[in-house]
Amino acid sequence: MSEEQNLDELSAVDNQAPSRPVSPDLEKTIAALSVLQKEELNARAARDVKLATLHGDDGRDYLNTQIGILFEGLPAELKKEADNLYNDLLTRTQVFKNSEIYHHVRIFTKILRRAYLDPREYLRAFSRRYIEERLFDAIAEVISRDDIYEEDLSSIARVHMDMRGLYALNELVGRNMANKALERFIDILKVGNTTEWIKSLGFQVVPSAERRDQFGVLILGKTDLRPFITEITERYVAEVENIDCRDLISLTHPGVKERIKIMGYKGQIKDTPFKLSTSIGACLFGEVVEHAKFDLETESSYATVILGLKGRMFSVSDKRARVNQSEQRERLEKENPLFALLYSRMEHDVLELENSLIQKERKLKALERKLSKTEIADLRGRSPQL
Repeated sequence: MSEEQNLDELSAVDNQAPSRPVSPDLEKTIAALSVLQKEELNARAARDVKLATLHGDDGRDYLNTQIGILFEGLPAELKKEADNLYNDLLTRTQVFKNSEIYHHVRIFTKILRRAYLDPREYLRAFSRRYIEERLFDAIAEVISRDDIYEEDLSSIARVHMDMRGLYALNELVGRNMANKALERFIDILKVGNTTEWIKSLGFQVVPSAERRDQFGVLILGKTDLRPFITEITERYVAEVENIDCRDLISLTHPGVKERIKIMGYKGQIKDTPFKLSTSIGACLFGEVVEHAKFDLETESSYATVILGLKGRMFSVSDKRARVNQSEQRERLEKENPLFALLYSRMEHDVLELENSLIQKERKLKALERKLSKTEIADLRGRSPQL
């Protein structure tokens, strides 16, 4: 690098605006965070010392307590996996010390959380990846049976749900209220009346939070779901619409009314409670199993065939949810134009479409500029006077 370049760089640095200190309030916040961080680090150090120095019954009791803390918040299925590892390591105390056992279990539970739980900790829900794993195993279990009946093929269902109204809450009253609505939605899938009713029929229900306002339910059992699947979807829709949102938003609040008008709503805003809704689509394994013959004709591997069936169940249920969403939108435009506006303006698919159109418009303008430059260059080549 030349001396001139060095001088230019130094000059550029000298000309930069001086660094600005954080505000006094922010400085206090950071200081408080720093104190908490030090307390946490000290607690970890003390824990590690105890794990290394306590022996016998005291050591085992303390290890059990710390492992229990690691397992807090893990769904039962994942907790069972972690517990199996812990119990296996306990049988090898001649090889592993308490501190080493804790270390291995801590890493394992961390991996479980990252791989199979939705990153939004307040939801405490499985991710789509975990549901895909469970669906793969469920399909494999059915086709491994010696005798298979139609009822067996219809004992597995994937239900996809898009929560409608989340983006309206986020825009009108903020993220905190929208997050509370998300919690109430996932609680219905976990322990709501519909879920408990499905369990009473002898099925297992595994809910999931998958992407922003997208959720799902995996239903597994030993008997036919066909007599119940329509009622299942209807019950979930009705239960979601009955979620109490009065403490989250008031449509007649002056600030909320002003934002709704900015969205383009020109009608009267009545003092009616805000409601969430969901578009929903379900798919039974029996509906897609015939598609396996196409993969088998291409001599695909076992894993590829099962993955294809699993993927079709997801795509069919997703597509049906979108169709249901369009049907709901048409109905709402007639029955409740305000909610039709709130749902459609804030749905993620609309936002993604708008973003896609913006990106395409930018590419088109860039291409037009490029073509203009090429045409000018061609003209200059043919016309010396230009």
